[in-house]
Amino acid sequence: MSRRFIAFATTSLLASGVVVGLGAAPASAAGFRVGATSTAASAGAPSVSSARYPDALTPHGGIALSGDFTMESAAGDAVRYEYHFTGPELGDSQPWFERSPQTPGGPLTIEWTPLFSGVHELTVHSFDADGNQSETAVFKFWVLDTRPTVTSTDYPGIFFHDLKFNVGVPGEFHIDGPAGAERLDWRFEDSEPTGSVVPDADGDADVKITPTEGGYQLLWVRAIKTIDGKERKFPEHAYAFLVDNGPLVSGGVYREMFLGDKVSVHATPRVPGVKEYRYWFGLDGGGITEQVAVPAKSDGSADFVFTVTDPTQRDLYVRTVDADGDLSVARHTSASVSDRPKVVSSEFPEIGTARLIPGTFTFTPREPGVTSYRYTLNGGPAVTVKAKADGTATITVTPSVARTHELVVRSFVGEAGSEETWYVFKVAPAAVKVTAAGPASVTTGGVRTITVKGSNLLRKDVLQVTPAGGKAITATIKSVSADGTTAVADVNLTGAPAGVASVTLRPYGAGQAAVVLAKAFTIVLQAKPVATKRPAISGTVMVGKVVKAVPGTWSPAATGYRYQWAANGVAIKGATGSALTIPASVAGKRLTVTVTATRAGHQPGTAASAATAAVAKAKAPKATKKPKITGTPKVGKKLTANVGTWLPKVDSYRYQWRVNGKVIKGATGRTLKLKSAWRNKKITVTVIAKKAGHVDGKAISASVKIR
Repeated sequence: MSRRFIAFATTSLLASGVVVGLGAAPASAAGFRVGATSTAASAGAPSVSSARYPDALTPHGGIALSGDFTMESAAGDAVRYEYHFTGPELGDSQPWFERSPQTPGGPLTIEWTPLFSGVHELTVHSFDADGNQSETAVFKFWVLDTRPTVTSTDYPGIFFHDLKFNVGVPGEFHIDGPAGAERLDWRFEDSEPTGSVVPDADGDADVKITPTEGGYQLLWVRAIKTIDGKERKFPEHAYAFLVDNGPLVSGGVYREMFLGDKVSVHATPRVPGVKEYRYWFGLDGGGITEQVAVPAKSDGSADFVFTVTDPTQRDLYVRTVDADGDLSVARHTSASVSDRPKVVSSEFPEIGTARLIPGTFTFTPREPGVTSYRYTLNGGPAVTVKAKADGTATITVTPSVARTHELVVRSFVGEAGSEETWYVFKVAPAAVKVTAAGPASVTTGGVRTITVKGSNLLRKDVLQVTPAGGKAITATIKSVSADGTTAVADVNLTGAPAGVASVTLRPYGAGQAAVVLAKAFTIVLQAKPVATKRPAISGTVMVGKVVKAVPGTWSPAATGYRYQWAANGVAIKGATGSALTIPASVAGKRLTVTVTATRAGHQPGTAASAATAAVAKAKAPKATKKPKITGTPKVGKKLTANVGTWLPKVDSYRYQWRVNGKVIKGATGRTLKLKSAWRNKKITVTVIAKKAGHVDGKAISASVKIR
């Protein structure tokens, strides 16, 4: 067998956890030299091969896994070889090693152990017996990284953390080991292996690991695999992650702070047995303030207030201390301190677009003793305004151009200026819209409140309501929502006609067109008056008599009345006055009157009286001159009834003849032919006077004797 040589690894292990010392020293110190000299024409480069590390196309072998490398001269005449290795752990300036083959002209096999993964190079040339150097061979090979990698969404490294996970809360870790690994072992820093798992064929495994300490942790993981019949433990790899057991902090701290601010903080523990809290601030330039201790309450929480006094203060840090003195991770809250002035404007908000209108800006100091302010608008000349006694100042600006404007403001205490406040606002004709108005029905007759919906509405807009067929009525806008979508206005609809009304909005500001919403809402009359005491009829209910309507009592009070008289429920034509002379046509019928109460802006109300008793007939006509019988009272002759004279004038007459006081059957005409049976008897006639609506009048003539 040929002798085998093991190359000496010259580079110590870096902070990767790889074990050092797998290489062996050269067989003799005399075998080491730097630089070789060629004295004749070069032969071809030696060939190099390795079973474990065959090429640089794909990774092979593994970190700390030795491999054999065989080199053989092209001419078969080599009596010695010079070679060196380069790679990620070695660098490019490595010493050369000199070895001789066991048999002159034969191959040379060496063993070498890589300490890093990645592409390495073995550089070789040979020498013949005359000292001639061959061409140089560069053999590249790729060392597989056998260190497992670790990922976890539950404990995702040192810069990110999920507050659901804490000390004692198991999290899932994914270990990605080399293919064919038979076992994966893990441990925490400064501890023996605490767990292992059998991976799948690809070397991967998911495990649940429960941290026992807070803060930054190192999880060391290594792969174990049987190679050449021996169990090989590959180098470890560390996964750094944060176990965040710091308290939860709330209050006014995640913001820009200003001198003089009193900031309230509430801290809630995320570990048991908290005795106190400690907080401090970072400072510009990298310093920190002294820590302040705050005792924990019975529930483990704490409340504290601090006043911002130092302009160099920056982030707030809060941690817990338990009964054993163990400190939690410090909770870091982003905050900064500024002395820049506060700038506000109701007309020109920082969010959204303002109209082309005049507006004001108010500057408020955030440092004591401010004497003036200096501002520029859109990079124009600086303008200085004096501060008022309370330290504030107000300016008026009237933008004339639609664009984005930049107002830069500083406050001054004497000549010392604060940080700048940049106030950016946009000005353009607003896209004002009116999309709805309500309520759907609004009663006339007084001041009514309406609500208008839309966009970009302002208090200074002019709102008009136009009733159907009426003139526009200007409303008074009482309020507008902060987002400009709702306006509430009062409008006086006294005397406004009922019907569908439109709304016109005339936006405040230059370049703004009026916006019209047709059919915005319906103006309706108010509720009709209601009779609290029903109408009544007064007077004698008799034909020819006058009866009067008593309208009753109404709420609200009526301002006018209309009437309709009826007999037995049927309207009497033309009977629409408050009084009625009872016509003969309704004799025997019951009268009612319906009163319609009217009031401006209200629907009319109606109520009917109770029915009267049946209309009585008028008194019977009277004969002022009695009826008289004319003609010859002799058998066979005709007698005629003269009706006489009647008051009032009658409509018609009927007759009834009698003989000796007895009714002559069928004798109802004005004339009567005398019969022989009536000789020497007395004849009378009764005249019945008929007049509509009156009792029949009756009168009897004087008697005549029949001859």
